[in-house]
Order: sequence, then structure tokens, then C-alpha cells
Amino acid sequence: MYIENGSLDPTILVTWLGWNHGELNLDRISPFTTLFTDHLERSSGRKILILENFCGTYSEAEKLNDEVRKYGGLSNHTLAIFLAKKHQNPSVEAVLRFKDELEDTSIENAIDKGLLPDDDIAEYYLNKEIDRLQSKYGFEIEMESHPKPVAKEIEMLYGKVDKYRSLADQLWAEGKFDLSLQSVQKAERTEKQQANSVREHSFINKLKSDLRKLRKEGSGSIFVTLGAAHNLASSAIQNEVGSIASVRFTFHDLEQQPLKLIIGNLIGRGETVPDLLLARYMLWLQMFNEIENHLGHKKIKSILANNYGLFRNASETAVQNLSLEEIRKICETKTDLLSIVQNNPVFLSNPILNSIL
Repeated sequence: MYIENGSLDPTILVTWLGWNHGELNLDRISPFTTLFTDHLERSSGRKILILENFCGTYSEAEKLNDEVRKYGGLSNHTLAIFLAKKHQNPSVEAVLRFKDELEDTSIENAIDKGLLPDDDIAEYYLNKEIDRLQSKYGFEIEMESHPKPVAKEIEMLYGKVDKYRSLADQLWAEGKFDLSLQSVQKAERTEKQQANSVREHSFINKLKSDLRKLRKEGSGSIFVTLGAAHNLASSAIQNEVGSIASVRFTFHDLEQQPLKLIIGNLIGRGETVPDLLLARYMLWLQMFNEIENHLGHKKIKSILANNYGLFRNASETAVQNLSLEEIRKICETKTDLLSIVQNNPVFLSNPILNSIL
């Protein structure tokens, strides 16, 4: 059932949220929580949360669910995964001791002291919110999963994407602009046309299966979290279920990455991506990495985490007016990217950005 203004409407509510996992986007947790709470408040019957799990198989997803139950929640499981890199199969007691250590300090200190890796920080604090909401609303949690052959193919394809991106970074550092641009193009095309395509097809099939079950039950809701780059997949599922009167679909993009989304949409439609657009995207990636490294060195990365969207949008804006030749020169002369940021009007005009760079 779908609840609106106190009345019941026999509608299954599906909310798709564009959220990037593994980033330092702590500032996105509050809007995530608000949207998820609103979704839960407006739905009845069986409630399902589908979490992005990259390329896990069905059996791996079951094992993951067992581990979450063992450690007492998603946030504890995040800590267990981190501790497992240091100690094989950490005990529940060890996880709880580490959690107490985190709880005894502020989020800012946890980030600046490096108590958790950057790609686990936002995940941990988001999962704390999910644990809290689950205890209140009692929803089910499903980990994204795929048939084993599909999961292996996805893993192989994303491995290729990572290699192309690493090569692009290396070539940029060597001042080889054209080769770096080619590698970025290969990374984006491999990700969008191959890796994401295979993954999204499998993901949508599973989502449709869940929807069929809820329709038979006559009520329920699904909340999906998947990276913002999968916006075309959300459109595809919306087109498929949009004609079904008993399904109400909404999409929210928390990340707002104009350059990546424009490139992804062009590739998804089979169109050519202009070199200038790719070059600006490539420069933005390098520039943002430089900002992260700089703030990490100063041990104030928590400011970035709490203003992640602000930093990202400002750095994207900073590259928008640069020509292809200007970006080529920046690469080939190995210009200090941090100096470009520090002297850019976008950063100079913002008190938060200007005060810490």
C-alpha cells in the first residue's frame, strides 16, 4: 500500500536513489536519511531495501547477510570487513571494541586521524542510520546479487575499467595528454557500454522479480541505492513499470556529477563524446584527487567530507571554461593543479573553500 495524506492507495512504492558508495560523501547522509525515512513513512506492507553490492553472487549475498546478522547490523559489519584486513575473521567482541573507540570520538576526529579508510567512512555512518531505521521500521535488506557467470563477467569488466583509469592517471602524470585522454575514453566506454550494461540488466531483472512478488501480495515498497552513474538504468525500469497502475516510481540523484552523467548519457545513446568534454572531466578527476591529497596531508579531510558536494561542484565549475589546448598545456607542462584551484575565482569567492586550500 501507498499512504498519502492519511489515506491508502493500492500502490507499490519504488524509490531509486543515486548514491555513490566508497566516496567521502558524508554530507550526503542527511538527505539520504530524509528521503529513506519519507519513503518508509509513506509505505506499508513488506518493505525492501536493496543495497549496492558491486558484483556479488546470490550465494555471496546470502553469506553477507549471515555476517551482518552475526555482527549485529550493517555498521558493525563494515567495521568487521575493515578489521578482517588486519586480523583474520575478527570476533564480535573485537568489532564492538572498535565501535566503542569510534563512538568515543567525533566523526571529524575519526576522519582526520584515519581511524577508518576514506572509502569506509561514509559507508559506516550511513549504515549506522540504516541500522537505526531498520530497528524502527523493520524493513528487509537485500544485497545486490547476480548469477555466478554474470558476477564473474561484471568483475572482469570493472577490472578493465580500473586498469584504464590507472593508466590514464599515470599518463597524465607523465605529461602524455593524448594517450591519457584515450585511456579515459576507454575507461568510460567500457564502464558504460559493457560493465554497467551487463550489471544493470541483471539488476533490473531481480528488481522486477521483487516487484512481481509484492504485486501478488498486494502491498509493499522497494528502496534502491545504486550509484548515480546508473541513471539510465533507473529510466529503463521506470519505463517498464511506469505503465503498471499499481507501481509508483520516483528517482532522486544525490550526487549531481554533471560531467560524468553527460558523458555517460552520450555513450549510452551511442553518440560521440567530444574530446573537450572528456578533457575537462579528466582534469576535474586529477584536480579533485589533488584536493583530497592536500587536505589529507593537512589532516583536515573531515572538512572535505562534510562539504563533499560543495568541493566537487566547485572543481567541476572551475574547469568548465578551459579550452582543449589549455588543458593540454596544463598536462604537458605538469602545471601544479592545486595552484589552479587556489587561484580560481570559484574557490576564491567561497569562504569555506578559500580558507582551507
